Amino acid sequence: MIALIDQPYRDAGIELRYDFFRPNSEEVLPLVICLHGGGWISGCKEDARDLALGLARNGFAAACPNYRLAPLHPFPAAVDDARFFVEFARSKSDEWMIDPARLGSVGNSAGGHLSAMLGLSTDPAQRVDAVVDICGLTDLTRPAEQHFPIAWGFLEQFMAVPYDGNEKLWESASPLWQLREGLPPF
Repeated sequence: MIALIDQPYRDAGIELRYDFFRPNSEEVLPLVICLHGGGWISGCKEDARDLALGLARNGFAAACPNYRLAPLHPFPAAVDDARFFVEFARSKSDEWMIDPARLGSVGNSAGGHLSAMLGLSTDPAQRVDAVVDICGLTDLTRPAEQHFPIAWGFLEQFMAVPYDGNEKLWESASPLWQLREGLPPF
């Protein structure tokens, strides 16, 4: 197996790093971007490593990027970082021996939300070609009505502004509100 561990990909006020894994072969492979959960306020790329290693053992290339965490870096920082990583990965397609037209994303919880946001980007260079969202929120709007109280603190830290009076911003962070024709499979 080929492994690139703790490599830098972006300086966004803090240096963001990733891990990359692939089978030791000459085949050009699809890449799956594995995004960690943690309510947008905790977690790290190592939390997605087992998933990435499992994918690499089964014929995929896989990458685990870190992203900036709230509350220090509220929305849209984590989304911007994940989208930047998609573009970065495509720029590495020759070096990593990946097919830039076959990028997918997978994540659980906050990582699932970010995975969904990658499939919804309006910039084709920052949009993945397939999405797996495992338990990620898809509609952040009306948090007091739609979400369990345990999620309220995470949402408030991620968004950094209350829902009331900032409804459009919360819609822009909600995958459900970004649906349109021509999206990749979810």
